[in-house]
Amino acid sequence: MQKSIEEKLKLIGILEYRSETKEILHYLKHQKNPKKIEEMIQERSNFRPLSYILGCKNFYGHNFIVDENCLIPRFDSEILIESIIKNLQIHGKKSLKIADICCGSGCLGVSLALEILKIAPRMKITLHFIDISKKALKIAKKNKKNLLKNQTSSRFFAYDIKKMNFLLTFEKYDTIIYNPPYIKTYDIAKLDQQIKDFEPKIALDGGIDGLIFYRIAAEKFQRKLKKNAIITMEIGDDQERDVCEILENKKYQIISKNKDLSGKVRCIIIKSCQEKSVK
Repeated sequence: MQKSIEEKLKLIGILEYRSETKEILHYLKHQKNPKKIEEMIQERSNFRPLSYILGCKNFYGHNFIVDENCLIPRFDSEILIESIIKNLQIHGKKSLKIADICCGSGCLGVSLALEILKIAPRMKITLHFIDISKKALKIAKKNKKNLLKNQTSSRFFAYDIKKMNFLLTFEKYDTIIYNPPYIKTYDIAKLDQQIKDFEPKIALDGGIDGLIFYRIAAEKFQRKLKKNAIITMEIGDDQERDVCEILENKKYQIISKNKDLSGKVRCIIIKSCQEKSVK
């Protein structure tokens, strides 16, 4: 059966046909229903992403619910979790307050909380999920319930971070994890068909230069940071210099830059109100 699925996926032009075959078989497990498999391959032939067809995506070792209302978690984003764990002050603390801003499926906030609880099982974690999309927040809420259950105190906020009143009512955080839209508006049409035609544009569009949400973060986030708090943000290809300039102009200290598997800087960690930056 595996070879048959691989051949069909390859025939319709799926480059990662081997890994997708494994995902399909893992999803179906012992229910290897030929009719169901044919339906999946038919949907895939229209370039609908496999994760949306399956309704789930593995991220950082956990299975997250996804649909067309949120971006599909990417393997490259796992570097954010690894980087926070290395830089966040966990030992000696009894509680942590975390904000997952532009949370989408909630994969970053949930994964981070799970990793912290492995290190400090008694840690009291308050986790805020923030996104402009109410539909995305519903997905994040399901993932939190499925994976974290009652291990954290969690709240969900539908906010447009571009508005002036954003964060005014929120408490200060020990860490903010931030994966904003960062694709240039006019570059969205150039993306792979399964991205531009199926994933939510509101979660992709970073404005005319792809940097609007980094300017917002630089302007607003430092007022919501506790002492020694850190912000971890994902950036797009070739955005390192521009994003760092935006942050340094607002007196943030860049304490870490982390590369993805392709060797590109994908993650930047910063602290607030420091003049010296680390290259």
